[in-house]
Amino acid sequence: MFGNKIDIKKPSKTTFSAEDVRNLELTYASEFTSERDKNIQTPLRKVLEPALRTRIREYAFEKILEKGLYSFKHLLVIPNPYDASVQTALLLFVTKEECALRYQIFDEDGEVSYEAVTDRTTKHKVPVMMLYTGKTNKMNLELLNESGEVIKRRPLTIYAREVSYRLINLFEEKIHEQDSRFPYLLINGLDFNPVAIDSKLNIRYSMQLKSGKAGMIPLSNNHFLLPDKNSFTLDDNKEKYSCRFLELDYMGRVYKSYIFKHQFGKVFYSDGDKFYYLTSMDKGYENDWIVCFDLGKGEVLKEYSIAKLIGDKYKTSSDWIKISRIEIKNDKMLIVLKNLHTIIETDVENFNINWVIGPLSIWEGTPLEKHIFPDGGFLNNNPDFTEYNVYTADPSVLKENSAEIIRPVFASYIYEDKKKAFIAVYSSQLVLPDEKYTDIGQSLISIIYCDKERKKYHITNAYRTKQFYRNASLLFDDDYKNVLALAGLSDKSGQKYRANIAEFDIATAERLRRVAVRKVYNNAWKFESDISDYLNPIPSDDDYIIGDIKTPLETNENVMETTEKKLKKRLFGNLYVSGGMLNFALRSGHVEAVYLKGEKSKKTYKEVYKDIPKKEKKDIYVLNIHSLPKDCYYIYVKADGDVYKLKDEIIVK
Repeated sequence: MFGNKIDIKKPSKTTFSAEDVRNLELTYASEFTSERDKNIQTPLRKVLEPALRTRIREYAFEKILEKGLYSFKHLLVIPNPYDASVQTALLLFVTKEECALRYQIFDEDGEVSYEAVTDRTTKHKVPVMMLYTGKTNKMNLELLNESGEVIKRRPLTIYAREVSYRLINLFEEKIHEQDSRFPYLLINGLDFNPVAIDSKLNIRYSMQLKSGKAGMIPLSNNHFLLPDKNSFTLDDNKEKYSCRFLELDYMGRVYKSYIFKHQFGKVFYSDGDKFYYLTSMDKGYENDWIVCFDLGKGEVLKEYSIAKLIGDKYKTSSDWIKISRIEIKNDKMLIVLKNLHTIIETDVENFNINWVIGPLSIWEGTPLEKHIFPDGGFLNNNPDFTEYNVYTADPSVLKENSAEIIRPVFASYIYEDKKKAFIAVYSSQLVLPDEKYTDIGQSLISIIYCDKERKKYHITNAYRTKQFYRNASLLFDDDYKNVLALAGLSDKSGQKYRANIAEFDIATAERLRRVAVRKVYNNAWKFESDISDYLNPIPSDDDYIIGDIKTPLETNENVMETTEKKLKKRLFGNLYVSGGMLNFALRSGHVEAVYLKGEKSKKTYKEVYKDIPKKEKKDIYVLNIHSLPKDCYYIYVKADGDVYKLKDEIIVK
């Protein structure tokens, strides 16, 4: 089989359709059961947990490889193997001896636009990414021996269907002075599904899963969290929120389901297994706590009170702070309070303040006052910058862009140690010193040097860019030569282009590229497409549902007096069981409560929904049933003043 380079002149392939994959899933589904569903019997349909469905498909693909039906010459191609992205595929085949596979994807000019290499094996399950959408992609496959020599090669074509019309002509290049140092960028849309573009603005990845307004939440392990739209519940304040988030990789494999007890804000940060998010705990306040959640253990590690940190000067809803950014580095936490024009650094362990950049007039008489660093002015050619002169601007650049930081929205560490810190700041407005508090319609990017020994801060580089209104961030290349100014909303409604992406040279402040975006986006980050992340199978353990929601509360209310009328499906319906949860769709404003009444114990458990604002469409809510005491439960629904008894029961064994 192996020898010198051999070209296969008439290669063939077999392609699975989406229906073939679903049938394959059904074949092996009976061998998998959710631990949380094992003790539940009901005539209601049972739906596979997304993480369990992924494990079934992984198992089915392994079974195909074990049968050895497909070879390098006659391989199996599975487009969109996990129903997540039409620009992905899976290749399955076996070889007699261990070898690696290298594949190359060609652009319209016949140049290699993407290349990946797998590990050496005899059972090849090859994830293919970065296909061009709406095209028949031409590829080259090569088998490599232990020395990395090509021993066989063959061509392959894979068609990736067109993405949604909403993504056509989404991006347009306005300025192109230099090729981008960011080969792939993922754009997390506000009202369009996330996409990744290359430096030529081709869409090389698009996600078909619904992401909602929160969109994808990136994690530091090159996975992301995605809110499950079919898992609403109520928090302690009776506010509706989506309690379940799925951890996926970019192929679409679901690793775990996390059930959170808090409603998320819009700001997140991932640091290994530690996941930081904003939430609202004190009634009447928005995002007044930072929560550190351990993704590995599935538990809350710490909760940080913002009110305790800054004092009680700003405690009414009208003047409450708004956190727009948190970041962790070297056990330090960087917090941006955009409404109060302030950046704070604290230690992570005790949440003590290290330093503050912000107006003294705002923080007089508060715990922050004594920690404020004064403005030391622009700084050039300082000995402290010997190692970091790439961040120091030419004096003429500083003079030209001199301005006052007026409303920082984003801040990120470039460097941090015990004596100094370099912070990149993105401000939503800037004013010139001689036109104090007069908005000139531009935003400011500045590199700030925090001198911890002298307790001052200095601006070492500053440059203007198109003003943004919200959803802004900065993104650096690997060696901090260039920076992207990401403005998720820079033009108001009615304009052809709503958002912008601008690339700058940090040292010279020269704008190298500008890309206009037709739609508003939440955020963006570097799209890492290394297939080594997807070569290993997902562990087949049962510990893939992390966390739980509370069970319904016991009540003495009598629900036996039921109406003979039929419960309208437009108000309540679509019941099913999944992962130990009872799922159902209800129309808020009409359904007041759901009851579970035990046959033997006569105990009744109740979940109240009457205070939820009215909505025209139904939402899918979940109830914890696997934690209920053993019994046979009947389901009652109170809607528009009447109580209905449903025909299907639930037995918890």
